[in-house]
Amino acid sequence: MAVAARGLGPAVWLGGGAIEVLRNQRRLWAVSGVLTHALWLAALLGALLALLYAVWFTRFEFTWQTTVAPPGFFVALVDALGWLPGLLGFPRPDADTVLASLNAPASDAAAHRLWAWWLVGIAVAYGVLPRLLALLGCLIGMSAFGRAPRLDLAHADWAPVLARVQPATHRTGVSDGDGTASVIDHIATPRDTLGGPRHLLGLELHPGTPWPPALGVADLHVHQADAHAEREAALKHLGDERRARLLLALDPRNTPDRGLLRSIAECSHRAARTGVWLLGGDTANPERIALWRERLGEIGLPERDCLARHNDAARWLAEDA
Repeated sequence: MAVAARGLGPAVWLGGGAIEVLRNQRRLWAVSGVLTHALWLAALLGALLALLYAVWFTRFEFTWQTTVAPPGFFVALVDALGWLPGLLGFPRPDADTVLASLNAPASDAAAHRLWAWWLVGIAVAYGVLPRLLALLGCLIGMSAFGRAPRLDLAHADWAPVLARVQPATHRTGVSDGDGTASVIDHIATPRDTLGGPRHLLGLELHPGTPWPPALGVADLHVHQADAHAEREAALKHLGDERRARLLLALDPRNTPDRGLLRSIAECSHRAARTGVWLLGGDTANPERIALWRERLGEIGLPERDCLARHNDAARWLAEDA
């Protein structure tokens, strides 16, 4: 039993997770409705086929029996129940047929066939048809949402899951074998950026990283580059006069290796002033932030230009000094 319970554990978790996702996206009623009505429709169709088989290959005699009900009661009942099946083309027994079937089977074989089709019409009109319409309504409700359900990975509830399924670090180039910060170039000397353009460049961001971020900075040029060619294309927008203020957005889960540090240094030589924003620094691993600050300091980036908070990044881009 213990082994079986362990085997069912992942299925239970996946089922619970699927239900929670559907509930958050307001799809649970439609999906559960489709499953429920589909099962009921299959059962009712099976019952309808069984009824058709019974009346087709077996002889039945239909009789209404009562002790106290007046004959007019059955006439009205049969007429009311047969109204909807009559709209679908099924026959509806008249008053003479109903009265002929009270307390004794009718002598006319055609009356029994009429009763058989009336009974089939009742099963279709009040059994199969409502379930079919309900199933179609749920299917329309599902399609009204458009795209398939997606996980909101930016929500804080998914942080523990992402921490387990994604690596804490990500190698983006050649790492220094001896642990030293041997880089080819250094950060360029800052210059005055008064009146210069503002640029935000995302370097080698992880998939799913919210981009672009809302910083509230006017006339901000936003770029993203995951390859050398994309980075060069983005840097062309800075011009050759080194008047731009450039903020490089990085994921602190990346490894600050020699290749990435060289890219940062090369970007700094295309701008008047360069800063580095470690995205999610408020919630990132403090050791990773400290490592990044140390390696960036070794290539000449001033500590005031290494940012980890969202508000500090927005303030840095808005400055003119």
